[in-house]
Amino acid sequence: MAQLSANDIRGWLTHLKEHEKVSDVRIKDGYLAAIKTVLNSARKRGLISANPCDSIHIDSKPTERTREKDLRDSEVYAILKASLDPQKNVSEDVANARRWIPWGLAYTGARVAEITRLESKHVIQEAGVWAIDIQRSKNGRPRIVPLHRHLVEQGFLEFVRTREGLPLFFEKEFLNDPRLVIHKTRAEGLAEWAREVAGIESGAVAPNHGWRHRFKTECRRVAMDREVRLYIQGHAFKMEGEEYGFFPIDITAAWMELFPTYVVSGSALRVERAAGVDVIARATALLHRDRTIAAEQAA
Repeated sequence: MAQLSANDIRGWLTHLKEHEKVSDVRIKDGYLAAIKTVLNSARKRGLISANPCDSIHIDSKPTERTREKDLRDSEVYAILKASLDPQKNVSEDVANARRWIPWGLAYTGARVAEITRLESKHVIQEAGVWAIDIQRSKNGRPRIVPLHRHLVEQGFLEFVRTREGLPLFFEKEFLNDPRLVIHKTRAEGLAEWAREVAGIESGAVAPNHGWRHRFKTECRRVAMDREVRLYIQGHAFKMEGEEYGFFPIDITAAWMELFPTYVVSGSALRVERAAGVDVIARATALLHRDRTIAAEQAA
């Protein structure tokens, strides 16, 4: 490591671009970022005196896009509709993943790996509200996400009870694997299936991640508080003041009451959104209602 020079690293990056055909963005945010982190750690430990990556700068252009990153109505309809159909020639775990994960992504805006790795113990009731306790996140930000009413209506809680003491979408023995990759395998398989049933061309939009973008779009439609939607999706806060305090479940659940419902019983998607224009007033009313319910249950 001490023998690495900036020219060595430049040569490696050039090879990745010209021979491996890796994009500038992936080189900058993936390969270079990774080796820079390793070398920074070595410098902090006194193993090297300087990080040769410090003098390397890549002017990467964003990948040209031909469409938005959200899933469109027709794609939402196709995936959710297919999730309700019998899943033939697949294991029970795969069938369960196809049945519940698309709806879970649609109504939480979570990263797919956060949902595929869920266990029954992660579905909890807090202050009278059913929620998902996301303990492991890409950026290390745990959070409690209220369950959307439609997930409950569909019988998600009953499904969780059938998996008591188990992971929801894979068998328990996989938890003994210190590297635990089955949840990633399940996510990749789900993406392939979703791309097929929705007719999504490769490279057009990421089927699993498209739910995360769609969720944010719907949050904007109901003027959801910015900090609340950042918290629910597990995004990092940009300002120091946003890191203070907590987001109690009665606050987040009140806002989730305003999140729309996806209906796929017809020939096309129907999105049932809260009526009226004063969404902040309605959110406040729901907040007080949830607090009253929680107090009554506690009594």
